[in-house]
Parts: sequence; structure tokens; C-alpha cells
Amino acid sequence: MRASSLAINNNIAIMNIIEIIKSENFEADTPQFARVLIITLN
Repeated sequence: MRASSLAINNNIAIMNIIEIIKSENFEADTPQFARVLIITLN
């Protein structure tokens, strides 16, 4: 149960990163991008 929950959370984090990369304000969003990446890696 925990493993599948972690996989879902990782997929959501990856989708968030993709959305940030696709956004026109990528440079402005870089700190947010870094936070999402750090959360993903933890």
C-alpha cells in the first residue's frame, strides 16, 4: 500500500515538474521548480 502511494506521489511530482518546464514563466518559476525537485528526490 505504501509503495503504490509513493509511486502515485512521484508521478504527481513529475507531472508538476513537466508543467513548470512547459510554462512560459519557467525562469520566474525556477525556485518553485527547485522546491518540487527537492521534494521529489526526498
